[in-house]
Amino acid sequence: MDVHADAIPGEPPSPPRRRRSYSGTWMRRIFYCSIVLALLAWLWKPSQTARWMQCYGDFKQIALALQNYEATYGSLPPAYLTDSKGRPTLSWRVLILPFMGQDSLYRSFNLSEPWDSPTNIKLLGEMPGVLGCPNRSWDIKSGRTKCVAITGPGTMFPGATSAKFADVADGLDETIMLAEVENLSVPWTAPVDLNIRTMSLRPNDPKTPGISSPHSSPHSSGPAVCSGAGQVAFVPRWISPEEMKALMTIAGHESPYAWSSLRW
Repeated sequence: MDVHADAIPGEPPSPPRRRRSYSGTWMRRIFYCSIVLALLAWLWKPSQTARWMQCYGDFKQIALALQNYEATYGSLPPAYLTDSKGRPTLSWRVLILPFMGQDSLYRSFNLSEPWDSPTNIKLLGEMPGVLGCPNRSWDIKSGRTKCVAITGPGTMFPGATSAKFADVADGLDETIMLAEVENLSVPWTAPVDLNIRTMSLRPNDPKTPGISSPHSSPHSSGPAVCSGAGQVAFVPRWISPEEMKALMTIAGHESPYAWSSLRW
């Protein structure tokens, strides 16, 4: 049988149809998508790095204010002020305001009243930016801080009394003074911190407040902590409770677990 029987006389036969190949089209799509994703990642990384550096710098500034306070008064501030009955009233974060360039804000407080008195509660929204998390703007607006002290017996903030840097026998560069907290809502003026006797000794414990941070970048390395020497590091999730407690006490004379086990 003649395969060209239906062809029009005088015209060359039509070439056989070829099947369309989609492999090249899909390869081009995958290539273009890869470029777009790489570009987005490139743009996202500097943003996250900037936030990480801001968080790092904030803790450095707070530590510097505490160091200047200690140099001026011969001791760190107490963890909190108390009233005539010994009840905690105002946080150490208020006391270091003059050393953070916040003299006017400091003078606005009534130091003889609690943090939530009619006078002092109005200042909750005036929290200095270094006390807030750059990733949680809603907390900054409501006066919630990311920065707490480690308090209680054997720490740099024993309570209503004050400790000195000279008391830190384990070394300022080996002892946690400040920490990041995410699983506890802390008004910055309130006498609320992490007490070594009741806090969780595991980072990012979902059940008990402790040293913690959001799980997203730039916090994926772990929550931030700051030593008495002003060094900032990040607590890995695998640190043991024994190591954590050793890093928070000032004169436990533990073998150095130490700061080198944290992430920089």
